[in-house]
Amino acid sequence: MKGTAPVKLGTTLLHGAVMAFAAALAVPVAAQANEAADERPEISSEEAAAIDRAIALGETIYRYDQAAWHTTDAMLATFDDPVARGIGGWIINPVERGHEALFYRPLTEGFEAVWSGIYDGRTVTSEQVYGPGDRPLTSAEAALAIAGNAPLSSDVQMTRCSEQPFNSVVIPTGNADGGHYVYFLVPQPVAGEVEFGGHYRFEVVDGEVIAHRKFTNSCLAMGQTGPEGRRASMVGIAHILDPVPTEIHVFSMFALGIPVAVITTADERVWGVTEEDGEASIAVMQR
Repeated sequence: MKGTAPVKLGTTLLHGAVMAFAAALAVPVAAQANEAADERPEISSEEAAAIDRAIALGETIYRYDQAAWHTTDAMLATFDDPVARGIGGWIINPVERGHEALFYRPLTEGFEAVWSGIYDGRTVTSEQVYGPGDRPLTSAEAALAIAGNAPLSSDVQMTRCSEQPFNSVVIPTGNADGGHYVYFLVPQPVAGEVEFGGHYRFEVVDGEVIAHRKFTNSCLAMGQTGPEGRRASMVGIAHILDPVPTEIHVFSMFALGIPVAVITTADERVWGVTEEDGEASIAVMQR
């Protein structure tokens, strides 16, 4: 098997390894996942740590991506021509009321803000336009901007699953080296559909890419709609690159709006990636 393979649960494309899991959908999926997460059957301590990290990163990626999307729309409503304003990118700061987006202009030395707004999960507030010299980026903010641009000058070969430019998310790794993770994410093809393939993560330290990874070997767009136009209860995907689901599965679950079953092909475990009250869960559902 190469890359990922589609498994549409509850439809005609059921994978043998998830038959029992699909039958169990009579019980609410999120409730199953939460119960299973408490017991964490057949999960090693290393896998449990990887799951916790995937959840934390996936939730953060989704929130940052949502903030970038909605604040970009608000910024474009302010500026007819962002390029003429010198805007060269954006960074996201978590703040008390949500996530602040700073759209910045590169300078000979450093960067300065041109526009900012706060996305609170529903709408964009506190919009602000800055003139030259009004709002230089702090050193921590400048580091985010530098990290976000580093993959563009790397020689990493990337599979393109969309003609649209990548969306990007930059977050601190939390490591002692002060590095950042830079995610290049494929935009949603259409409403109600997500691309599971073509996403990349770069680790950047001092403006240099020191590591990178892909999350699939091929492209695979999947949607909410099953046969006969009915909304699917869940989508499923086979995964060969990791022993447990990744942050991209969590991100995609939020973006798609329905649970995702991930079959790790090395051991044929079926994992439920679900959400309840805005928080993700990952648990073994079937083996």
